[in-house]
Amino acid sequence: MAARKPTIDLLSREDLSQRPVGRLLLWILTVGRYIVIFSELVVISGFIIRVILDRNLNSINEDLLRQKAILASYLPTEQRVRRAAQQFATISRIEQEQQDLGKLLEKIGQVSPKDLRFSNLSLDPRTMEISAVALSPSGFSTFLGNLQADPGIGDLILQSVESGTAQDPGIHFRLTVEFVGAPSLLQTQPPPTEEEQL
Repeated sequence: MAARKPTIDLLSREDLSQRPVGRLLLWILTVGRYIVIFSELVVISGFIIRVILDRNLNSINEDLLRQKAILASYLPTEQRVRRAAQQFATISRIEQEQQDLGKLLEKIGQVSPKDLRFSNLSLDPRTMEISAVALSPSGFSTFLGNLQADPGIGDLILQSVESGTAQDPGIHFRLTVEFVGAPSLLQTQPPPTEEEQL
């Protein structure tokens, strides 16, 4: 009799799902399948969200370009309005200064005695320089006293005092008047800023 050849059977006759290794493999396959499905869903939803966000971004960029074009079309109008507002502010300030100058000259006329002649009067916002001739010492002292009594005037600085000649009698003097803070009659508002204009 011939010798029987040994056979190797790699497949177990027992049910694999009943053994612990088989149950572990079955559980790993089931969980792995769910993990793969979940990962694919995450990737697909990420792709869909990316497409939606890209479309929204393109739409927003197009809207921004349209809005920029609209704003650029209004730029010349805005510049004209700003220029007109600046011109209006300048005109208003000049008119106010002219009114204040008229009031100041009227006030100087009120405090000046009759025998006082002005040869030069210059103004800036903080000081006033006067060159004048007083025909009498009493007129000179009255003028200085009236200026000192004014609450809007701070310091009086006498630059020069000279006696007149026979051809030009009187007391020739140069006087600098410093106003307190800003002069009450020359007080002007600063030009408005761009925010105030709009």
